[in-house]
Amino acid sequence: MQLPNIIEKSGQRVLTTAQLAEAYGTTEKRISENFIRNREHYIRGKHFYYLEGETLKDFLHSANCGLQNESKIRFL
Repeated sequence: MQLPNIIEKSGQRVLTTAQLAEAYGTTEKRISENFIRNREHYIRGKHFYYLEGETLKDFLHSANCGLQNESKIRFL
């Protein structure tokens, strides 16, 4: 396993769904399903970030995450 690229948001290191999937040897879909199933346990801004619009666009540009089809991503 390759170490993930370091990405920061608001001064905190973060992992993308793709990075989590790679680390756990699973799919992004499975990570998302588990998140949705357990959403009530997580606090926005503490355990996860929800980005959309210009904030998302700025984050994708500055983080250089290597995501494909960034223009089609509506929220993260």
